[in-house]
Amino acid sequence: MPTDRRRVHVVPQTHYDAEVFLTREETFEMGFRNIELALRLLESNPSYTFALDQVCYVRPYLERYPEKREQFMRLVRGGRLTLEGGMHAMPDMNIPCGESFIRQVLYGREFFEGELGVDAKCAWTLDSFGYHPQCPQLLAKCGYEWNLFQRGAVMGTPSDFLWEGIDGTRFPMTRMISGYAVLWGAPSNIHEFRKFADARIGFVAKECALPDILALTGADITPPEAHLPEMMEAYNRMQDRYELVFSTPERYFAAVRARGGLPVVRGDFNGVFHGCYSARISVKKRNRELETALLDWEKADAARLLAAPPGTPPGPRDGSLKEAWERVLFNQFHDIICGSHVDAVYRATMDRFDFAAELASARTEENLNAVVSRIDTSGDGIPVVVFNTLGHARSDPVEVAFAFPGGDAYEIEVRDSAGSPLPCDLLSAERAGDGSILRGRAFFVARGVPSFGYEVYRILPLSRGSEPGGAAGDSGVRTSVPLNLRRDLDAGFIENAAVRVSFDLWKGVITSLVDTRQDWEIIPPHARIGNTVVKEQDFGNFWQYNGPCKGDLFHPPMEDGVSRGLYPLPGLNDAGASFSHRFDGDGNIWNGRSFAQFSIDHPWGTGHFATRVRLYAGLPRVEIETALVNGDERVRYRAAVPTAIKAGTITHEIPFGAVARPEGEFPAQTWIDYGEGSGPAARGVAMLNAGLPGNNVAGGVMMLSLLKCTALKEGYGEGGGFKLGVATEQGYEKGVRHLFRYALVPHRGDWREAKVWQEGHGFNTPLIPVKSAPHGGELPAKLSWIAVSPPNVVLSAVRRGSRGIVARLYEAAGTPVREARIDLAFDAREVLETDLVERRPRAAGPAKGGSISFSLGSFEIKTFEIVG
Repeated sequence: MPTDRRRVHVVPQTHYDAEVFLTREETFEMGFRNIELALRLLESNPSYTFALDQVCYVRPYLERYPEKREQFMRLVRGGRLTLEGGMHAMPDMNIPCGESFIRQVLYGREFFEGELGVDAKCAWTLDSFGYHPQCPQLLAKCGYEWNLFQRGAVMGTPSDFLWEGIDGTRFPMTRMISGYAVLWGAPSNIHEFRKFADARIGFVAKECALPDILALTGADITPPEAHLPEMMEAYNRMQDRYELVFSTPERYFAAVRARGGLPVVRGDFNGVFHGCYSARISVKKRNRELETALLDWEKADAARLLAAPPGTPPGPRDGSLKEAWERVLFNQFHDIICGSHVDAVYRATMDRFDFAAELASARTEENLNAVVSRIDTSGDGIPVVVFNTLGHARSDPVEVAFAFPGGDAYEIEVRDSAGSPLPCDLLSAERAGDGSILRGRAFFVARGVPSFGYEVYRILPLSRGSEPGGAAGDSGVRTSVPLNLRRDLDAGFIENAAVRVSFDLWKGVITSLVDTRQDWEIIPPHARIGNTVVKEQDFGNFWQYNGPCKGDLFHPPMEDGVSRGLYPLPGLNDAGASFSHRFDGDGNIWNGRSFAQFSIDHPWGTGHFATRVRLYAGLPRVEIETALVNGDERVRYRAAVPTAIKAGTITHEIPFGAVARPEGEFPAQTWIDYGEGSGPAARGVAMLNAGLPGNNVAGGVMMLSLLKCTALKEGYGEGGGFKLGVATEQGYEKGVRHLFRYALVPHRGDWREAKVWQEGHGFNTPLIPVKSAPHGGELPAKLSWIAVSPPNVVLSAVRRGSRGIVARLYEAAGTPVREARIDLAFDAREVLETDLVERRPRAAGPAKGGSISFSLGSFEIKTFEIVG
């Protein structure tokens, strides 16, 4: 045989769909049987190899069958059974936040590396639905050397290349041209096998520039094929083009690395499967809530450690934190968080979120109460300690229930730690017969709450005849109906010192949005329908809009070089389109001291629509809550805000960064920005979202996908384990009330000058109020434990590590920082810099004068462990 045959690295595997068409337990039954069959093939054929991935699969197998552990580990140590990925589950790479991805690897490596001694080098994200361009840095700093993927790159992208991320990191990638099942389904007679292999391998070979070819074989939860070794051996004897060898990902990558000279590819590997951004939207919204709750739990745990008396032993780390994280990380498996699963899986997903939420609420409250017990809260009234878990000082609304001990309170005022009164409102009150307050709910805007710290506020009782809100003065909040008496039946407005928002009181839409600081009207005169919601026909399934998945299975859908994912706002009279403002309701405006709001609700066909728009004293954010009850099948809903911006720049937040994108629907984290002009003339509008990843700008209209009401069976036949009789009708969302939160922030300058990332993170991370009885304490009434600077440095995480407090930061504006700083309110004996999963510590210098100085490149992420 010739020696110049191209070597084909055949890697048998089974793609483990953790939970999609079957429940987790049903999937275990299939998956565990596949492991058993693979072990038998490995024992009977010394050349055979097999790859497994995902801790959520491997760990339960070893726990249920401890008698197989010795055999399993012997084959792992022998290098023929490989453990890839090193993550808890194979996640979606777009919808979860960057910290969630790090927890996938942190907890995954804790088992693979810590318990099994396996340092996974291949990230193995075989089936994820697209990739943002911060992935190279994330993968490299999580300890990976290489990745396999199949989706998101445009046609013509090399099979093997270096992907350059937005920070400049170059990371080796292999694009699986034909997916991860190249030889799966091979015939068991050599005549048919040769035709099959010639066609499959030939197609991949044409697209692969290197002498070595990678051919994974194995489909979704499929058993290994026992006839493959015999067929490969016979095939090698009868042809001279290819040499098929059982291999491992590591052996293939070694061949790629030895060859060198990989081309460099830049850009965004999105988007495919646009329907996944809004299918089963409750999963996305709950994921965002739980990410925030678990990160706050970590921060509250760290704060408790920092607030403890000097010399207090730190105690063990809370094991229930990992338990809660793993529930959420499992739900971030790509088919779960993307919504492409059956109803039974959906219900199990929400149960896991509920479990994690209950733990997070209880443990965060416990930790923060321990901190409050050390704070001096002495003084009049009811102390409310307001915690800010973000890394910049901020002003945001606070709502808290209270009950005065005496009977002489008729109104309230709120004061900060310096005794200054704040605009506040008594949202509700239960009163005694004489009018005094028994209990109520207070609302105020806390101003300048310190970075990763707290401030003590006080709710004070006011006597009979006092003016509501105390002596807070003019808050700048005004409306067209200051006494809640409508003077104009058709139009009204709310405003504060930054913006003025006008409404059609019958239709409920924003007819004018003026940034009064620069006298800029954002809503164009030809489309005064801001915050309208459009209902459109959708004959697609959970993956795609208006049809089955075709060319976008692997590649972004294109047509003559233009994305078919544009999805512009339909015309008012287009067939199948229905707009919320075509139905009349009775809009109302409420005037308070700390905020003002407009609200409206009305029936919409067989469903219901409601929206509320709020402005807060001193904040530029126009905050919107929209509620929908859907009564139809095969529709989708989007919120739309037409703008006067012409051919503007569209910027999307991605994990640990931001990228400019063209018109069309893409997955965003907490914000997108649409801006125009440059220099002093620059201006724009940010749209913030709370767990609504489907963001789009087309034709000057900013759009947010709210709800997709389809089923799995739409355009999807039986296959991959799915049977048409299995229920997916909950995907129609009929009769379910959904509440969507989003906001608009007009601004001067571009998104960098406006620090839009602070707005997005603040909108998604509420301040946390904790009431207390008045008492003395060693800690002051206002404190910042950790502050970072300058403003484009973001404090992403604070948690207890194995040696000290772990703090992770990144640069958010794409602007390098020569001297970034972390200012500490506690002693630091040593500062270590680690990788993202807290390994490979190296000295980063001392904390001089309570500060840590370091440089930070464009969109660079750094992790420090601060040892006290």
